[in-house]
Amino acid sequence: MSLFALSLLSACTEQQFRPIDPSPEPDADADTDTDTDTDSDADTDADTDSDADADADADSDTDADSDTDADSDTDADSDADSDADSDADSDTDADTDADTDTDADTDVEPPEPEIQVDPLAIEFGYVSPGLTVTEVFRVSNLGDADLDVSSITYLGNDAFTLVGPTSFVVAPGGSQIVEVSYLSAGLEHDGTALVASNDADEPVVAVSIASTSDRPDLVLDPPLIDYGTLDLTCYDTAPLELR
Repeated sequence: MSLFALSLLSACTEQQFRPIDPSPEPDADADTDTDTDTDSDADTDADTDSDADADADADSDTDADSDTDADSDTDADSDADSDADSDADSDTDADTDADTDTDADTDVEPPEPEIQVDPLAIEFGYVSPGLTVTEVFRVSNLGDADLDVSSITYLGNDAFTLVGPTSFVVAPGGSQIVEVSYLSAGLEHDGTALVASNDADEPVVAVSIASTSDRPDLVLDPPLIDYGTLDLTCYDTAPLELR
């Protein structure tokens, strides 16, 4: 007979009938296992919590590191921006200096011609009628660019004539001779030669030309030379000045 039947029979002999719970009694080992499982679960939960805390701490550390890295990146970006701004300012200053240098170079004056005419007055004086006399004046270039003499024009009596070229180019440091011819009629004459060029300061230079009708007077001084009495076999000298 099984253990369950014996228990039922014993229960029936008592005054009051009390049904017997047929459920088997819990096994102590099962409780122990359950407790062990519970403890294991608790440990697992603790481990999980520890892991979670560790993960949280790791996340916090990661966030802190991320923030630190972000701050470092921000600082690096700020430094980079500052460096870029400094470089830009330096470039701007360099450009300004370059512009200043360019402006300084722009202030250099370009090469220009510089005319010089010598002499500025020609005096023929008195010339016997029918004779032709020639005088000259020189056109020089004292500048550092070509001097372009576009024309030389004579204004006045036709007794004077310009001989040679009346337009020419004179290189820097060079010169050109211009001849003026005078055919005398025994009268007083005057005129002007106008030299036009590309000299900005003196675009036109005037050369005055003149002659006179005053004839020279011959004067003997002394007018008489007295040698006194001379021997026929002797001779003597005395000065005579013509002026």
